[in-house]
Amino acid sequence: MVNSVISQTYKEWELLVIDDGSTDQTEKVLLRTNDPRIRYFKEKNQGATIQRNFGVSMAKGDYIVFLDSDDWVEPNWLELLTANLNKSNTQCIATCGWRKINQRSKEIEKKYPENLGKMFNNLRLNFLAGTFLFPKSYFIEVGGYDEELSSGQHTELLIRLLDIIDKYKPEIYVIEELLVNIYAHDGHRIRQDYNGIYNGSIRTLNKHNKLFKRNPEKHFDYLSIAAVCAFRTGRIKESKKLTRQVIRIRPFYYLSYLRYFIAHISLLRNRIWTKK
Repeated sequence: MVNSVISQTYKEWELLVIDDGSTDQTEKVLLRTNDPRIRYFKEKNQGATIQRNFGVSMAKGDYIVFLDSDDWVEPNWLELLTANLNKSNTQCIATCGWRKINQRSKEIEKKYPENLGKMFNNLRLNFLAGTFLFPKSYFIEVGGYDEELSSGQHTELLIRLLDIIDKYKPEIYVIEELLVNIYAHDGHRIRQDYNGIYNGSIRTLNKHNKLFKRNPEKHFDYLSIAAVCAFRTGRIKESKKLTRQVIRIRPFYYLSYLRYFIAHISLLRNRIWTKK
């Protein structure tokens, strides 16, 4: 990640590396770079959301973009994301595409910015780390990342940013290029942390209940994910309760009933939803 930032064609950047209690050689490697644009902070392990919020509080620039430690970016990443910042009299947002790379350096998935649908005001963008550059003042105004979330932090932050975007109406520039490379490693991944996904889904649903009720498709999706993760973490009664809510949202959709039957029939639950 660090080397790909150092190699940027755009040179006026500041990189804040927040070390969340790692036990690797991060500090020694960064000290060898001897680049004054890089600021390193060694912190005790507290989780990604807390460290991201801390990083923003220490940032000097007016715009921010997050980048995960396993990922790397193309040399023209910042040049393209910042190309329009000085062309507009208003604040701007820039977004780009990403590709996922496996351990054999093979592209296994890619995604360009797309319309996120009615719930997200039909904004056309990506919101993964590295794909979204936006004013630091927006981040501060909404209160940063929810530090209680261990899953779905980016989406929940975007939900709170919707009112800010509607309020200030920034220009949104879409870069139709795959500028961020996401490393798909074999280690622990948040999508396998069913307890984190369950808690994140439920917290997001509770925080933004009115918004989800106005958008039944997304409400259906979040409740369905929570129902499956509830079972996989031993919350059988909660899983059944959530599947009943799913049916009430989309009573004529076959998947609503399929999940209901899976939740209520132990043989099906154990064969389909059991954690691998």
